[in-house]
Amino acid sequence: MSGNDELLDRLREVNPVPEPESTFVSPAPVRRQRSRLAFVGSAIAVAAVVLLAVVALNPGEDSEGVIAAAAATAADQPSIEIKPDQFAYRAEDWYQPSIPGVVEDATPEQLTIEGSDEDLAPRAGVREVWFSPLNRGSVKGDDPQAAGWPPCTAADYIVDYAIDEYCWADFGGPDGDNYLFEAPPEIQHAIEESTHREGPTFWEFSPDIAKLGTGPEKIDAAVTDLGRQLENQHPTVSTLGEEGTMIFVEPTEPNDSAFKLRAVADLLANPLAPPEVRAALFQYAGGIAGVETSSDASDPKGRDGASISITSTPADPDPVIVSGLPQRIEDPLDQYKQGGYRIDLTDLTIRTEIVFDPETSDMLSERIELVAADDPLLGPWLEREGAPQTIYSRTFEPITVVSSAGEQPSDG
Repeated sequence: MSGNDELLDRLREVNPVPEPESTFVSPAPVRRQRSRLAFVGSAIAVAAVVLLAVVALNPGEDSEGVIAAAAATAADQPSIEIKPDQFAYRAEDWYQPSIPGVVEDATPEQLTIEGSDEDLAPRAGVREVWFSPLNRGSVKGDDPQAAGWPPCTAADYIVDYAIDEYCWADFGGPDGDNYLFEAPPEIQHAIEESTHREGPTFWEFSPDIAKLGTGPEKIDAAVTDLGRQLENQHPTVSTLGEEGTMIFVEPTEPNDSAFKLRAVADLLANPLAPPEVRAALFQYAGGIAGVETSSDASDPKGRDGASISITSTPADPDPVIVSGLPQRIEDPLDQYKQGGYRIDLTDLTIRTEIVFDPETSDMLSERIELVAADDPLLGPWLEREGAPQTIYSRTFEPITVVSSAGEQPSDG
């Protein structure tokens, strides 16, 4: 039994999850089918667009352009037709580069690295997701040994801290065992109990995302909550190699705008989100501080689309690299405070972008690029490879309804 399984078993014993109630609503005569009914579709679209004026929190200059068009298109799309015992299947291609840079020594005055000009293969794979209206979904990632990904380097960890992503060589790809992407009911229930939240917590895979509604306060709370989860708001220690070199980071700054945009992307990518919720999420994205839009964008696969993006520097305190420590120490944060080489993340400029199909409002991709870097680990790599460089991306394939978790469309 894995550590995750043991944790879930303990949570089930001490704090059982209430029996989930089905959020599935059988199609009614007024519900739009795949073949749109002109009168009903137009009425719903008009009502949703009127509602969007209320949802906008801090609309930017483009709220009448790309954002408004995306919101109106989303409001006019039909809901996915799925039965309670069916699953919405989607494949996602994800990508991370492997950035060379082995730490030889780290003191408060100097960082000594080796192999900075090495050419390492990237980490890339496929994540398969089965969304369920009854919270029985599943996620399948890659086997790291079979994939043959290179080990994570110090540079990989630094850039992953900057965007609060995992280095997937350590975790085996973004699969269902990673709670950053999927929160089992036991975890969600424990969070709700400990924080005295009212109502459900909305995650990327939430079966009850329809309950999010279109109210500005509820959408802001959901996006902020999910953004904080993506920001990984807790101290982190990572060991590099076998020489006792460690990286420490202690995040304290919540509500980074880039993570709000990523949270919106997660919620928009949920195929169970009804049209009015997706429309309100697009409109909310237009009010995030610093967003820019383009009607002439493309995703990593070369598919044309429109984009919403934010260019920023990381808000979290700088990670510290410390050499010569034992592999296991009782108080790593105390050791961290004793000093090491501090990487200045304000020297990094990062662009976060989501690309969607303007004809359907469907999500095409999420991409994070390193635009500028002036540090001994990432600077030489970016200068050699040329800016900007993608440091994380995932592309979304169209949704297909299947009859069971694990089934692929080609299975028949």
